Amino acid sequence: MACSSFVIAGVSHKPVTAHLKTSASKTTTHKIQPVVKKPQPQAPSTTSTTPPTQPVSIPVQPPKTTKISTPAPSIRTSTKVEPVVAPAPTSSVSGLTPTAPSTSSSTPSPTSTTTTSSGTGSTSTSQPQVTSGYTSSNWSGYFASGGTYTSVSASWKATSPTGNGVSNSADSTWIGIGGITSSDLIQMGTENTVSASGQVSSAAFYELLPNSAIFIPSLTITPGDSITCNITEQSANQWTMSLTDNTTAKSFSISTSYTSTNSSVEWIEEDPSYTSGQQVPMDNFVSVNFSGASTVSSGTTLNLNSSGAQPITLVNSSGQPVATPSTIGSDNASFSITQNN
Repeated sequence: MACSSFVIAGVSHKPVTAHLKTSASKTTTHKIQPVVKKPQPQAPSTTSTTPPTQPVSIPVQPPKTTKISTPAPSIRTSTKVEPVVAPAPTSSVSGLTPTAPSTSSSTPSPTSTTTTSSGTGSTSTSQPQVTSGYTSSNWSGYFASGGTYTSVSASWKATSPTGNGVSNSADSTWIGIGGITSSDLIQMGTENTVSASGQVSSAAFYELLPNSAIFIPSLTITPGDSITCNITEQSANQWTMSLTDNTTAKSFSISTSYTSTNSSVEWIEEDPSYTSGQQVPMDNFVSVNFSGASTVSSGTTLNLNSSGAQPITLVNSSGQPVATPSTIGSDNASFSITQNN
């Protein structure tokens, strides 16, 4: 990925109202005040194994009000003048709704391949897709809330998407803290944009809401690269964020001040949005596997199961699944997200 880029106007994310339904079909509406994105990001000190260039800020509008407010992206172009959607935690999870478990036992759930990590390498196993949890119009993955979260980690392979041949499309993969029941969110991950002609542009990014997402030019992300990411609060409001491309052995880290509610933690595959609020068509990312997923809450290290993490299925406007997470793997720290065709 080239180090220079320029911003295309008119890209951001707008707020949404979501309804949470209980199993008794009761509906309550929870709103979070929109966060006004500042035009320029904070400029924390950075360190990297390769000399970074001046970070590029991506203007983003505030998140939509919803039971769960989340990140979303903006569009920029690479030196090849191919559009790139850079995910920014300013998108919002719209229509986050609990779903009831399937009552039919005659049709088995589809299965997904989940990659689990061990000291000697990775092992692929088939896990059934979830049939309950939450639905969203732009997030798929897992989240936990109800604790005081000071660290989140995971590994994944950068997705290898194809486009639709008609318009720009995009996807992003990230981990974060905050943003579910609050308007703060600290987030880091990778993203892809596919142009109408089929060219894929990939990048790494981080963001501290409400500031704009920061593209990391010192890392060149290629689809299929093995990624490991960690976000940790070292002391009160003092954070370290790191992302390593294990394939190229290149790393990026940043230490910064940020005030967080520490109220939730996320492992997400997202369909980004334009500034107008319209979602970018999701590319054909096919699937992504998360492994080594963990968090620290009140000083205790937790895996997905022990944190009580809940699944989110991304659905379209008709409520049909677009991207569905698997159940959690036997190691309690892995899952996959598979695109529904």
